Amino acid sequence: MSKAAELARLIGDGTFGTGGAEDKKIVFDGNAQDFHIGLDDSTDSLTIGLGSTLGTTSHIVSNASGHVTLPSTPGFCVVGSPSKDGSNDVHSFQSVKFNTGSHYNNSTGKFTVPIDGNYLVTGGLRIAGNTFAEVFVMLNGSDVLGGEQSIEDNNGVITVSAVYPFEANDLVNLRCNVTIAGSTPRNYFSMFLLG
Repeated sequence: MSKAAELARLIGDGTFGTGGAEDKKIVFDGNAQDFHIGLDDSTDSLTIGLGSTLGTTSHIVSNASGHVTLPSTPGFCVVGSPSKDGSNDVHSFQSVKFNTGSHYNNSTGKFTVPIDGNYLVTGGLRIAGNTFAEVFVMLNGSDVLGGEQSIEDNNGVITVSAVYPFEANDLVNLRCNVTIAGSTPRNYFSMFLLG
């Protein structure tokens, strides 16, 4: 029996640690990957993560207030006046706010889905006025979600949002059939894995 297994058997429902200002963890030593669970005393958080070092590559973190975060969850958010290519695909937003996992490519405007699951996808584009406009969420080159509006005055915003099931390696992007008006708060695109 390993020392860790023997310790777990001996402790039973006991207390692990001395109450001092120190990190405490249990490492699960796997063949290909190690995982840890432990108390990160510097942040007063219970952490589950990859590897043997507490506080690095955290997957699930619960703080003293009971707030749970998933810091490795795939997702991104981009804002600002974008460009379009010859297929009307939207790309090159002015600012990438976050890109967890680096699955979004701002130069192409495409998000490569890393894992099967349900994703929250949102997009909004400011459209130059006096036109009929369509905004689509594209999946591997075909539209799966969309919005349309007849813009009668100077400018309008078309938004699209849904929870949608995507599969690993799907390519997801926005497409717009008309001129996009410049605006940082009104032009955006984001996706986030929900589960």
